[in-house]
Amino acid sequence: MRPLHAGILILGSEVLSGSVRERNAPFFFERFHALGVPVRTQIVSGDSREDILSALSFLCRSCDFVVMTGGLGPTFDDLTRSSLAEFAGTALRYRAREFERVKRRYAGKPKALSALRAEMHFPEGAAVFPNSGGMAPGFAVRCSGKWVVALPGVPDEAKGIFEKRVVPFLKREFCLKNSSATLVAKVLGLTELGILAKLGGKFPPKDPSITCGIYPGGGEVHVRMRFDGRSRSGLLREFRRWQPFFRARLGKALADFSDRPLEELLIERLKRNRQTLAACESVTGGLIAKRLTDIPGSSAVFLGGWVTYTDGAKRTVAGIDRTLLLRHGAVSGPVARRMAESARVKFSSDWGVAVTGLAGPSRSGAGYPVGTVFIAVSGGGKNTVRKFRFSGSREKIRRRTSQEALRMLWELSAYGKSQNLSCG
Repeated sequence: MRPLHAGILILGSEVLSGSVRERNAPFFFERFHALGVPVRTQIVSGDSREDILSALSFLCRSCDFVVMTGGLGPTFDDLTRSSLAEFAGTALRYRAREFERVKRRYAGKPKALSALRAEMHFPEGAAVFPNSGGMAPGFAVRCSGKWVVALPGVPDEAKGIFEKRVVPFLKREFCLKNSSATLVAKVLGLTELGILAKLGGKFPPKDPSITCGIYPGGGEVHVRMRFDGRSRSGLLREFRRWQPFFRARLGKALADFSDRPLEELLIERLKRNRQTLAACESVTGGLIAKRLTDIPGSSAVFLGGWVTYTDGAKRTVAGIDRTLLLRHGAVSGPVARRMAESARVKFSSDWGVAVTGLAGPSRSGAGYPVGTVFIAVSGGGKNTVRKFRFSGSREKIRRRTSQEALRMLWELSAYGKSQNLSCG
């Protein structure tokens, strides 16, 4: 049986102009993937009738069904209903039942009710999907033998209708039974070529129903395997087959089978080990602390930190000896080591992490090129210091520094508090 394919149509001239960021398509990609229906095409169209009709014509030729968002309100540029009715060769009909269904939410608001009445016109024969989060319902209509589903452009409303109404509708109309799932291996400390060398000739498998990819970014690499057209038990078998394979081949470089942020994984580990952490930051300006405290429940692990951005702050706050700063400079391994030690001791934490370096654009007389960073971790009975050279913009250097600091903590904390760690 030929696999189904979905199409996505995003309406909005403001998206095309760059003034509004489109947020619905990634959600639809993920949900269609989970349903076992690959997305063949995505189109972003302007708000004109001609553009909408042209996009619908193309998508309905190449896809089995289409989901479109936007243009369902009462304003002059909301043309979804009329354009879909024209494309389907039918008329718009007022649905009094749909108006009665939602008007009590806007009782006492005449202007809202007037706008609401205008939104209760649908192409004849359309299946209507109530919107519990907003004014405009979604709907589905058959066009040239294909179903086109129209949803509001507001992301929360579109997602709510899709989950509650559209997914059951699609399963019923297309008898969707099998599904897809993606196995994600988060890898730290290896390049793409290094990962492929470790995985060997068995990866990627020569199976057309398995799609593989390696995606670097932000100081880590994600290996993804998508399994299409399988039952739930079939997906479980694939995961049970490939997870041990990745563990055996990648070893300690494999951080997790998810794309969750590294800071979340680190906090979970330290919680399990009943360990705590403190930070002393210079070049990152508090970014490490921000990433950690963005995670709910991080207060059980992260005790606090300092931003010692100047030599004076390093002396008075972190207790760095003036002689050490004069001898080695603020951007140096000995100073980074002392910063990490000081954070650990002053906060009485199990681990201390520190970063100092040059994010640019000037060298500030440090004697090192821009992008030079020293990262230190104090804990486990030792102080570990490593030197890095990052490239890119100031923001990229700061982000990479925070990522490598978290990666070092992840690597070293795997041994536990009592392990004798080697210095780098």
